[in-house]
Amino acid sequence: MRYYGFHGNLLVDERGIPVEFTLTAANIDERDAAYEIINNIKGLLIGDKGLIRPILNEDCLQADIDLHRYEKI
Repeated sequence: MRYYGFHGNLLVDERGIPVEFTLTAANIDERDAAYEIINNIKGLLIGDKGLIRPILNEDCLQADIDLHRYEKI
């Protein structure tokens, strides 16, 4: 399957102000792009269920990032 276009990944602070942004090709996994925008933060990080990956969880723990996933109930 071919993917065309781009994905935008946005990181906002607790006030909703954008602090980081990355633009990737549509065929790049969003979990790989997450490393580009989370390298300067500490504390709580809330993402969607697309961020489920054991190695990303471990990397976040080592960087003092508390990764939580938002899932619709």
